[in-house]
Amino acid sequence: MSIFRWITFLFLLLVCGCSKEYLVWYGHSPDRRQRVEVIEKDNRQQLKIGAILSQPYLGVALKTIVFSKDSQRFAYAAETDAGWIVVVDGAHSRPWVGIGEVLFGPGQQFVYAATDSEHWYVIRENAPSPPFEAIMRGSFTFSPRGDRIAFVVAEGDRFRVVVDGESGPLYNAIGTLRFGPRNERFAYVARIGDQQYLALGNKLLGPFDLLADFTLGPNDRLGMLARKGAGWRAVIDGQKSEVFDNLGSIHFSQGGQYAYAAERDGSWFIIRNGTRSLAYSSVGQLIFAGEQLFYEASWDGDTFVVADTIRGPSLKWVGRLIVSPDGLHLAYLGQPWRESTSVFHNGTVSAVPHALSGTLVLSNDYQHWACLAQNEVDGDIDIVIDGQFRSAFDLEEMMALIMLTPDASSIQHEKMLRYWVKAELERHYAKAASTQSSEMSKNSTRKQMAYSE
Repeated sequence: MSIFRWITFLFLLLVCGCSKEYLVWYGHSPDRRQRVEVIEKDNRQQLKIGAILSQPYLGVALKTIVFSKDSQRFAYAAETDAGWIVVVDGAHSRPWVGIGEVLFGPGQQFVYAATDSEHWYVIRENAPSPPFEAIMRGSFTFSPRGDRIAFVVAEGDRFRVVVDGESGPLYNAIGTLRFGPRNERFAYVARIGDQQYLALGNKLLGPFDLLADFTLGPNDRLGMLARKGAGWRAVIDGQKSEVFDNLGSIHFSQGGQYAYAAERDGSWFIIRNGTRSLAYSSVGQLIFAGEQLFYEASWDGDTFVVADTIRGPSLKWVGRLIVSPDGLHLAYLGQPWRESTSVFHNGTVSAVPHALSGTLVLSNDYQHWACLAQNEVDGDIDIVIDGQFRSAFDLEEMMALIMLTPDASSIQHEKMLRYWVKAELERHYAKAASTQSSEMSKNSTRKQMAYSE
């Protein structure tokens, strides 16, 4: 059952008391340790993080409230009498006419777009870029370490990529910006006329009638899903595959293997290092963990997980796969035939009736799991940790979170919720460890006192 079936009927209106002060919006930092509120009083708004209250503003742009992934930094845009400003870790920027996208990348790197009405600028850690005619929303792309950034700018009806401050050539259209796994390579899809190319460094690879996707792998490996004429081909390091009716994304292992899903005449296959698997009705997620390949597939009405050629149990459906980098830990939600939805984790099966798909997470050590589920006792949505209902889930806050990003997809919203659930999972076991340590300390003190007596 999807969590979004529980929220379509909700409309959030949070009012505190009968005074002129009321709560506009609330949420938490990603680690769930700090409550965040936007409060309005006398037609002014303030942001409150924990016990710290900002100065009054004409308004706070709710969509721009962001934290770094580790919750150590925060930012938001606010309207003042002088114009729009961005507040980063409590420090105000200069006033602007308008603010665009605001976000943190890997390594706490902060960036936002702003305009002075004549031009747009990209401000990265308080350093503005040269002026641009327009910056394409949603195009900010960070390298894995966060020390490199690329984005798309418009000039008239044409577009160019700016990467590390250097502007590339103009094209009719640009799509899918991507850095390699070790930061060193960068590529994107570019269109010239009716043909598409892959712009890789100073090279243009192509032309293709359509370039659906590409993957930058380790050791300078490159995979592309391209169409030229009839049918699709996977192009691995310049070598073309046979023609297929449809293809899935190409995946590389650290050791040099590759795999992708391919369809021909209504049957799906896994192509691994050039070798075709048995036929399936469908193929879902593919994950390389170490040199092991995990994927979801179905055949003759059954759905199952394949862990490096070992097929799991036949199920009615399978949710998102979670695999540790070394391949030693595997977890997913699934529903056995004529049984309740269950969590499959490291070889054990735990029934969780009414678990919500897309919300399963594992702890940092991959030993514990948590998800959201409807509690049959009171009908509420709760957080379930290792099979036990632990705490109620705040549906109002969840709705506020989704209202904050109305343009995000359901996949993006589920990702936000998983951050939430995982933070609660880590907090639960951190608290348990702290309590155990405290009890051990007390017992040790008692023993010392008894010995001294």
